[in-house]
Amino acid sequence: MPAALFATLCLLAEMIFGVFLLFLGLILLFHHRRHTLKQWLRIIGRLILLAIMTALLWSPALIPIGRAFMQESFDLQGWGESLGLSADLIGWFTLSPLHPMSGQDWVSNLRQVQEKTAPFSDVNTVFLGYGIVTLALLGALTQWRKSNMWLTVSVIFALFTLGPLLQINGQYLFPMDNLLREQGITQDVTFPMPFMILHYLPIIRANRAPARFAVILTLALAILAAHGAAYLLNLNAKRGEKLNANKDEKNETREKNLSHLSPLTSHFSPLTSYSLLLIPYSLLLTFVLFDQLAIPLPLTDNRVPQLYYDLAAEPDEYAIMQLPLGWRNSFGTLGAEQTQLQYYQHIHHKAMLGGNISRAPAFKFDYYRNIPLFMALTETEFYRQPDDLTLNRAREQAGALMRLYNVKYLVIHDPLPQRKPYEDTFTATQSLALDIIPHAPQPVYQSPGVRAYLVQAPDLPDPFILDLGDWTSDPYRGAGWAGNETIFAATANWITAPQAELFIPVQGEGNRQLSLSIAPFSYPNAPPQQLTMWLNDTNLNQTTLNDGWQTITVTLPAPSLQQGLNRLKLSFSHTAQPRQVIPANFAIGQTGFNIPLDIELNSGADFAYMTLGFGAEATDVSTHRRGMNVAILQPDTGEFLDKRGFDTVANEFEAEALTKYLGQIKTGQIILLTTQGMEATTYFNSDTWAVLAELGLNQANLTPPFSVIAVKGMTGAAIASGENGAYLRLGRLPDTRSLAAAVDKIGIRN
Repeated sequence: MPAALFATLCLLAEMIFGVFLLFLGLILLFHHRRHTLKQWLRIIGRLILLAIMTALLWSPALIPIGRAFMQESFDLQGWGESLGLSADLIGWFTLSPLHPMSGQDWVSNLRQVQEKTAPFSDVNTVFLGYGIVTLALLGALTQWRKSNMWLTVSVIFALFTLGPLLQINGQYLFPMDNLLREQGITQDVTFPMPFMILHYLPIIRANRAPARFAVILTLALAILAAHGAAYLLNLNAKRGEKLNANKDEKNETREKNLSHLSPLTSHFSPLTSYSLLLIPYSLLLTFVLFDQLAIPLPLTDNRVPQLYYDLAAEPDEYAIMQLPLGWRNSFGTLGAEQTQLQYYQHIHHKAMLGGNISRAPAFKFDYYRNIPLFMALTETEFYRQPDDLTLNRAREQAGALMRLYNVKYLVIHDPLPQRKPYEDTFTATQSLALDIIPHAPQPVYQSPGVRAYLVQAPDLPDPFILDLGDWTSDPYRGAGWAGNETIFAATANWITAPQAELFIPVQGEGNRQLSLSIAPFSYPNAPPQQLTMWLNDTNLNQTTLNDGWQTITVTLPAPSLQQGLNRLKLSFSHTAQPRQVIPANFAIGQTGFNIPLDIELNSGADFAYMTLGFGAEATDVSTHRRGMNVAILQPDTGEFLDKRGFDTVANEFEAEALTKYLGQIKTGQIILLTTQGMEATTYFNSDTWAVLAELGLNQANLTPPFSVIAVKGMTGAAIASGENGAYLRLGRLPDTRSLAAAVDKIGIRN
């Protein structure tokens, strides 16, 4: 039970500690591998019991974490910047920036790391310590039987702190000069480290910060240092016993020699050797403590401004928007996020825009990044000037956003000293926010360094119409949607997941009527699409959708509605990929031939592409030359045979070379033609047109730019031509999205 309790406490403090405990446990377990089968079974049984008890104790946190992982994707993004979050080999022996003798300022060093100008890739937090390492080595050498297990732990976890690639003094690419030139290797080399293996292990790969392995490294070094200290203490004790024995013998002789003197002088003794032995121990203790010095220790003022107590006293539920504005997770920031503002939430208990969370689906950042108001503010916070389109859209939509999020107050904080970029951009950001967001002219609440302005959002119109497919609808779409496009002749959005969320605003009391214009993704032999609608976790109804656009009307019951933002969830019975379910078109025009693979051609004023295959296996076979680009394929396999480019805009010789090349192509071979430039046929002559006529092409239907897929010796080629570009594709559809339905307009009425 105690082991399960402490394992739970570790997991509550930081889930990655569970990985540390797993590795530590395995090392300790296999270090004592001389067990009988009975002993191994007993150990395994206890470990299983430990895991069950830990899961039960941790279940209040484990269950919602597991539910969140099933609902959203929290996969590690690439390597999770693990290279930048690794320890440096030189950093092991370099004082931390917190140390008074490091010659560095903590805040300045943090800024250098952000600007990529620091000595190491990250703030140096894995300084092992001179005194601690000295004692640890002494313990390992003198107490080998007792300490070798912890030496193993130290070495393994120390290597893990170095991350996926060895870094020495901020460098992980090492030039080999002429050492490997004879073998043809002229590039810089790297040295992979054991942490690289962990990246490919499920769950364990979530630890993207190798430097954190220093937690167990420090524990192991402390135990080794304790063995070293114990050795010195034992050595001191033995020396003390010897000194005491010598002292007793000397005292006895002295007492005999001084027996005729006063009794007082016979009891006088000099400073004992015990007090002298305290000096080296005091020096050693000082040396160890020196490693850990952090003076002055950076502190954060955690006093909550009175303004937030004033907000907490207001009984109604609403949200606040704060400057600096920003969102942050383990992989980066959007805006000048200040986590201290999130700390204040434990006082005011109001919803807030912005904040810091360890893991978040990519959709979360994409959502805020796609909204002009937030982009304008965050760009300004980071020294960048928003473009006119973004600023105009931000002004147009700011009031509606405040209404959607039920924002009552705009809270503006003065910058903290040395906290860039907000320290530099505060004035510009504040001016922009006060200019765009509708608000009362004077603050309602004020505290030193912070002001709260009442937001004056416009009333919700009745009816409220939301036109999906238009940029104004972006903030109202949650997860599960594709971008804005034209679908079945209407501006709309595809739903690309079994479930999709809509954010709908509500003001006032009473039921609402919601109308939804929707069209399912239809294809041959598709099963009926079932739509189930949920309002804030309340099941509204289930509907079977017909093909094409249709309008569904449903009542939103007042008990399930809340002021401001409401979540409408659309759940579907199935999704399908167009590429998989829509019949492919492999026919090459009217030639009677079919292509054996996907082919995509695109011609324009300054481009000419010929792509064979699909996805990661696609190959561009165009020469990208001005004029005519030609490629030849084997008809039965689609094997690429040859390609040529002819600058038929330049002179007649290029046109003659094109004519000759087309003439020597074998009958039955597939010919791909694309043009680059609007004057590709300038020097075509009668012979050129004659060769093209054999494919069924003529001047009337070949106005550049054009793209052609033809078969030598056959007329009826596939042709695309247009002023802005000529796009031609044969094969399966390229759309691999999982589609459920498209949504156009949404209306909400009282």
